[in-house]
Amino acid sequence: MHASVKHPTGKIFHCRSDASVSVILHCHVGDPATKYVWQDVGAKNDPVCRSDSFSYKGKWYNSPETGIKVWAGKIGCAQQPDTVIKGACAIMKRWSNRSGAEAILRITAKGGHAWPGGRGILHIPHFEPSNCINANELMCKFFSRHSTQ
Repeated sequence: MHASVKHPTGKIFHCRSDASVSVILHCHVGDPATKYVWQDVGAKNDPVCRSDSFSYKGKWYNSPETGIKVWAGKIGCAQQPDTVIKGACAIMKRWSNRSGAEAILRITAKGGHAWPGGRGILHIPHFEPSNCINANELMCKFFSRHSTQ
């Protein structure tokens, strides 16, 4: 496995591993950086990304869904998620491979550019947290499943 990760400062870090590396990502429809639209079509309630890539503050990015699909492909997962769980205010998509590695995407119907289940930044638009999921609990479960010790 070889991955390149671009740090917000612009520096690119290269990682090599013989094992598949799992990844988890939380996104929110109210976050201007993720570009999701929540479609309420009967019981479907599917969040849909507006495009595969988008411009934010003058730079182009892959959508969260595109990015997670690319990662899932790199660790040997199928193109489509093998698990999709839809709740009243969130959806979880999971790709997994035979060795137990996984790529998880959670999208909440509400919340801005803030930690899900956290406090957020008061009085700043688009920084309200989602109360639909608690990222601390979900991250602890995720890392306990993927501990290397």
